[in-house]
Formats: sequence, structure tokens, C-alpha cells
Amino acid sequence: MEKLKGKLKKLPKELRTELTELLGAMKKSLKEPKVYDPKPENTLTARLNELESRGYDIEKYKKKYEKLRYSREQLEEKWREEI
Repeated sequence: MEKLKGKLKKLPKELRTELTELLGAMKKSLKEPKVYDPKPENTLTARLNELESRGYDIEKYKKKYEKLRYSREQLEEKWREEI
């Protein structure tokens, strides 16, 4: 970001203000949390339940899913802390 600020100083004032506003908007959009609202029939839990109803043994998949979900939640927390 500091490198960009140094380069912005060399540009004409009109262009500099426009680019500064654009960078501010981009930074703000990165800070806003993304909302993920999947359709209920497309969630992994729904798919696993459907497979279970067909008679498949899905315990190993449920364990894997829980592990992945836990690691994703940790990454989201870390990402929020960095911003």
C-alpha cells in the first residue's frame, strides 16, 4: 500500500483522487463479510442425508465433512483477524 501511495503522488491531482477513491472502495469491499446462502437441497448435509436414505454408509464422509468445516471456520476467523 505504501508503494502505491508513493506512485500516486507522482500522478496528476484529478487522477490521484479518483484512484484513491477506487482503492478505498476496494479495501472496504474486502472487509465486508461475504454472505453464503446455499439452497437447502444443495448443501453437503442434505446430500449426505440423501445418500444415507439410499442405504450408503456415510459415517466416514460425515467425519471428513466435520473436519473440513472446522478448518474452514478457522481460516475465516484468521482472515477476519488479519483485516
